[in-house]
Amino acid sequence: MTFMYTNTEYDISQKLNPIIKKLIIPSYPPSSDFPSDVLKYMKANAKPKQAVKLMKRSKYFLQGKCQYTFLGQFLTLHPDCLENYEEYKLDELPNNLGFSDEICVEDGSLLPQLMSKTVACELEHLIIKAQQISFEGFKFLISSGKVKRLKLYNSSVINENDEIVPYEDLFDLIPSLRNLELNYDPKRKFSPKFLEKICDSNLEDLNINELTEDFDFEEFLNSLKKKPKFDIHLYFLKSVNCETIHPYIDKFLAAGLTDIYPSYIHGCLPKWGDFLDLNFRCHDSSVGSALD
Repeated sequence: MTFMYTNTEYDISQKLNPIIKKLIIPSYPPSSDFPSDVLKYMKANAKPKQAVKLMKRSKYFLQGKCQYTFLGQFLTLHPDCLENYEEYKLDELPNNLGFSDEICVEDGSLLPQLMSKTVACELEHLIIKAQQISFEGFKFLISSGKVKRLKLYNSSVINENDEIVPYEDLFDLIPSLRNLELNYDPKRKFSPKFLEKICDSNLEDLNINELTEDFDFEEFLNSLKKKPKFDIHLYFLKSVNCETIHPYIDKFLAAGLTDIYPSYIHGCLPKWGDFLDLNFRCHDSSVGSALD
């Protein structure tokens, strides 16, 4: 079977070959508490997933041949297949898969099978649209330690006790995260602990979609004042009466420029001519035109 990703492999190899030719793989194991014979055995007999882990530890473990089949950089996991320009049945793919950059999990039912076939998961962007994925599956997807952008739609991460893992516990696992996007769930409020961890984190951008009437945006924003240079985008449903937001905006207008970044509030039509001076970005989603 010919896979679409072979072209991607060729393009990458063309870029990497000049670099690889300059690499000098050590002939002898590095100094270690392990006997050199043990290290030599580990290198010679490592399975693909083990070889990838070893290569991250030392140049000595670099292999002359790539230990995994590179799938690509932008994948989508569907209920019945994996997509990368073309659709592939996981049963037809080899057991030494590698992929990078971004994956969108539309459905989590095939995630365990993908995990069992993957030796290198080097994601930086993770999009989860599946209603549920397992906690183990989530940890696998962020295992690179490089994930900078996470989008959680109407999704929950479920632990071994069939309980929803709190946002703050997920957040603890991704210190590299810089951009977080969530869909608001009225039944799943943001805890004070989660907001406190956001303030203490390296997060730079927060987007919350599908906000409803019950969302206490003022309390939410006040909880994040300890993080002044923080980009916040709040997207309200069109059905929300934004008159409740106007008094809050009035406070900013009366105070003039502040030492914090005012949040961007979407879905509400402003009634003030100097509204944009405060860096609020609002648009009427019914006409789809941004006022900034």
